[in-house]
Amino acid sequence: MMGMALASQGGPPALDVMEDCHRFLLDHIGEGCLALDSEFHIVFANAALAAAADTSKDSLLGQPLLKALPNLAGSACYQACRLAWERRIPQDAEHALHGKIYHVRVTPMRAGLFVLFTDITAHRQLQEELLQSLLRSRLLLEQLPAIHWIVDRDLRITQCSGGALKNLGLKPADVKGKSLYEYFETTDSDYFPIRMHRAALDGEIASYSLAHGGRQFDCTLEPQRDQFGRVIGVAGLGQDVTDRFRAEEERGRIQEQFYQAKKLESIGLLASGIAHDFNNILVGILGGADLLARDLPADSPHRSLVEMIRNAGERAAQLTRQMLIFAGKSVPERRLVDLNRLVQDNLHLLDAGLSKRIEVVPRLAADLPYVQADPGQLQQVVMNLILNAAQAVEDGTSPVVVSTGVQDLPAQTAGLTLDRDLGPGRYVFLEVADKGCGMTPDVMARIFDPFFTTKTTGRGLGLSAVQGIIQAHNGAIHLSSSPGQGTVFRIFIPAGQGEQPEDARARQIVDCAQGLTLIIDDEPISRGVAAQTLTQAGVGVLVAAGGQEGVRAFQDHLDEIGLVLLDIVMPGMSGMETLAALRKLRPDIQVVLMSGYEEPTALEGCGNAESVGFLKKPYSVNALLKTVGRVLPAIRPL
Repeated sequence: MMGMALASQGGPPALDVMEDCHRFLLDHIGEGCLALDSEFHIVFANAALAAAADTSKDSLLGQPLLKALPNLAGSACYQACRLAWERRIPQDAEHALHGKIYHVRVTPMRAGLFVLFTDITAHRQLQEELLQSLLRSRLLLEQLPAIHWIVDRDLRITQCSGGALKNLGLKPADVKGKSLYEYFETTDSDYFPIRMHRAALDGEIASYSLAHGGRQFDCTLEPQRDQFGRVIGVAGLGQDVTDRFRAEEERGRIQEQFYQAKKLESIGLLASGIAHDFNNILVGILGGADLLARDLPADSPHRSLVEMIRNAGERAAQLTRQMLIFAGKSVPERRLVDLNRLVQDNLHLLDAGLSKRIEVVPRLAADLPYVQADPGQLQQVVMNLILNAAQAVEDGTSPVVVSTGVQDLPAQTAGLTLDRDLGPGRYVFLEVADKGCGMTPDVMARIFDPFFTTKTTGRGLGLSAVQGIIQAHNGAIHLSSSPGQGTVFRIFIPAGQGEQPEDARARQIVDCAQGLTLIIDDEPISRGVAAQTLTQAGVGVLVAAGGQEGVRAFQDHLDEIGLVLLDIVMPGMSGMETLAALRKLRPDIQVVLMSGYEEPTALEGCGNAESVGFLKKPYSVNALLKTVGRVLPAIRPL
């Protein structure tokens, strides 16, 4: 019998007391208890076991184990009972009984077995919850763009996982077991990530950013401690922030472009204002030179000086047109242009701006056809290409060669890759070639992008503007370049058709016209030149220095005035306000508006632009007479 078995009836009283105590204790503990004899019959069962089996103690006593608890048949618990009896050593198992999980401890006794059932349902549920939480955390870590790692005190990686590993083309097995020196392929103990890990091993929490494997990571390191508070390693978490980093870079790039655009807008406003004021001055220079030339005898030695003044004035006028193009205040003015002459004029303009070490060699084809183009915009193209080539050979070791010629397309397009398709026909080309630093294919692919530049300073708009101008003229660009071998730009523009351009200085004289002409202009020089020119042509003239003075003069001579020359940009009462006041007094009055801006820009806001003549500043005497002659009646060319 078991050591805890009851003594026979009539045994010593002390044993009876002890047996009662054992029974009481076993009956009141929370665990279920069974005592089996050598035949596996139940000789004892406490209340907790009876409750777990959903029966009474009396129904269990004396019953074979498998009859009393039939669900033990074939179970790990029954197998543990057999092994404990046969091997005479304790056995452990788990058993589910009526929805609960029990840890079963089977202990062999002298004449039987003692079986203890401990309810571990709550413990097992907690374990399962912890396991599920761990699995969820691991799954989350695998899905997040992050890497988690642990290193020991020798900086050897003991654990590594995370979804961002695949962004580096790695698996956990590729990293685990390596030291940080091996992973980063360095022997430098002062290498930044290694230095941060050493700081964490000293008990610090460290954070840093790292560019690695083409990706950007934000990393945090925390010391790992044992139960005694000693640092035994470092746990690291690196978040892959490459997309955010690139988005911030792109936002910064766009913001910089916005600032550049605002800067260009401010510069454009300044250029526009300077060009406007300069145009008024040039009216005096060009007009004065024309008036002086008309009064000089044909054999006067001073005629060459007057011509020099006029040529200088025209070059200055050309510069103001460039400023207005830059400021966006000019629209294309297509006419037949001599490309050779335009190149030669640009070379003269560039003489002062280029280094004396730079040699520009012109190779201009004879009898070059004219092109239908805006001369100001075409000049911008020529200057951009020559300046770029000059910067490529800034050491002056080789010349910049500027060539012109004629080419029939597409018959002669072999070996040419154009930036856009061109229809068949005859094209005039301009080629600018240098033997400078050249360009890589990557640079060539972006060379026409707005704001792209290879220079340390500059806006990066030059070649983008060149491409836009050439395409607007129905042309195309061929580019060839290689590092160290130089660059060749060849632009194609359709050859012009029709007559050659007329002489810009063809004299047009206005005979005596009926009525007075009122000149309203706040610039004394411009006002004086116009008045003297018209007076010499036999036209009666009134002058006013501003809008209010002009309206008063118009009221005083309401029936005598046949034409008004009106400056658009004036202080106080503007040209448009003055025009409205004049038309209230006489709706039929003929008005010629004057401005340094191109006509479409200047006439913005004018409600009846179709009935208004226009004269662009700076104007020559001939241009003034020609424009007035188109408006006034009774004119006769001389």
